[in-house]
Amino acid sequence: MGIEDWAMVIGPGTDIDQVLLAEATAAAPPGVVEGGKVLPRRKPENPECVFCGSTSEISREHIPPRSAGNSFAGWEHTAADWLERESLDDFGKKGSHIQGGVWGYVLCRTCNSRTSRLSAGYVEVAERAVGLLGQLPSVDVLNAEAHSRELSCVLKGVRPGLFVRQLLSHMLVLGSPWGLVGRHPELVDSVLNGTAVALPSQMSIGMVLCPGPYGLSSGPMLHIDSDLRRWRWFVELTHPPLGFEFVLASSDPAPFSPVTGMQGFLEVEESYRADISGNLCVGLKNTGFPGDWRTRTQIENRLNLDGTTQEPGLHNYSDDGTI
Repeated sequence: MGIEDWAMVIGPGTDIDQVLLAEATAAAPPGVVEGGKVLPRRKPENPECVFCGSTSEISREHIPPRSAGNSFAGWEHTAADWLERESLDDFGKKGSHIQGGVWGYVLCRTCNSRTSRLSAGYVEVAERAVGLLGQLPSVDVLNAEAHSRELSCVLKGVRPGLFVRQLLSHMLVLGSPWGLVGRHPELVDSVLNGTAVALPSQMSIGMVLCPGPYGLSSGPMLHIDSDLRRWRWFVELTHPPLGFEFVLASSDPAPFSPVTGMQGFLEVEESYRADISGNLCVGLKNTGFPGDWRTRTQIENRLNLDGTTQEPGLHNYSDDGTI
């Protein structure tokens, strides 16, 4: 597998900009583009806990928590399945049936147990987000719109520090090919022990309100904007009613996405409750492209989130991840 299999490129050209590609590749750890499933549903032959490295008692980790509605039976699709669709509505006979939601054998029982306290914080935010969806029309109506919505909202009585640590734990798993645990042990300490931490300057965690119609979990992905000449490596986790991006490295410190930043909450005590107010982008998940929050109308008419016309471009992406 080469770097081109892990890249999504937008812009006016039909070829990957080799200068930008070389710059982005240099920012990634060696071997990050080798592939591999970040959420294996069979116990690996040589299991190793993502957090502590233990090789015994590897257990199932649900991403997001089971208590947030992640316990369903459904269909799992690879990125290749998405690419081979004849239309946005058709998967044909592609995909595999799954039971029990989205999960993988990634954590030992001890680390799994130590992170179990975090699920309550995630569930609180997800429950408030379901209420926010009640203020919006149906997915079909939203998908017919050429301009994405932004919702001014208040999440009442949540524990932002608890919530964002649960989210960080998921991102450390999905971003495991990046070697995050070894390079940033302070992030694991924050997840396991609740310590306050600031994300490294090149990293960020952001959230959108996502009513569906699909979900997505993705390992490290390279996104190159050849028009604006910038790139970023990131992972995505989307499970309606919420979608998240975790930026691993970027050429541009400015926001590269419509997501609302959550990383500041890692410096907040887990027990702290507050009303969180702000604006959330309403992002639709219609494709297997990580970071693609467009409505169906925007996709079919090559429009940006703000309704402006997109330049034609090339899109490739990794087949690592579950959709």
